[in-house]
This record gives sequence, C-alpha cells and structure tokens, in this order.
Amino acid sequence: MSVYITLLLIALLFIILDIPYLALFGQKWSSVVENIQNAPLTVHPGAAVFVYLLLSIGLYNLILTRDLNTNTTVLYSAILGVTTYGVFNFTNMAIFDNYDLSVALIDTAWGGILTASAGYLAKTYLM
Repeated sequence: MSVYITLLLIALLFIILDIPYLALFGQKWSSVVENIQNAPLTVHPGAAVFVYLLLSIGLYNLILTRDLNTNTTVLYSAILGVTTYGVFNFTNMAIFDNYDLSVALIDTAWGGILTASAGYLAKTYLM
C-alpha cells in the first residue's frame, strides 16, 4: 500500500475514533470557545481534516515506520498524543484567560487515548 493511502487511512482512523469524544464533549467545547471569543464555535472542516492529516504524518513517521512491538507502539503513540494535545491545551491555558483547566486535562488525556488507539489499529491492520 502506498504511503499516501496509508496516511489517509490513518487520518480516517483518527476521525472515526474521535467522533464519540466530540459528540460527548462538543457542548462543553462550544461553551469554552464561546466564553473566550464571545461568539459561537464554528468548525472549519478543511482545517479539521488537515489537523488529522498532521496527526497521521506524525504517528506514521515517528512511530509506525519503526520496528517496534505492539505494546511499545501503543505506549509511544500515547506519549505522542499526550504531548501533542497537551501543547495545544496548555498553550491555550497560557494565552486565554477563560480556558477551562478541566477541558485541558480531559482533552490532553483524550489525545493519549486517541493516538494510542490509532497507533494500535494502524500497526495491526495497515502496516
């Protein structure tokens, strides 16, 4: 399978795995964003897809192309997710007065779970 197809499939994994989280916490996110920008949350689908592609590129190049066993792949994937989502969330905490700490913590943990899950599935079924 070509690298480009693999990256697209990994991005699709991220999107599918993220749907339940977004459905569960979407209202909370809307509230946090509205509190910060005094306007409703607006999702820009093209930018969202680009984020998933960037996550896929990182996961693929930093972890999935290495000769790692499944447990190590899942661990490194979780670390990548926590790091990536943590940088996003705690940068927001640093620059926005009304950014919610509980959202930052939950979302950072979710980043680890999401990326570990995507790493496991990609290693098991795509690599």
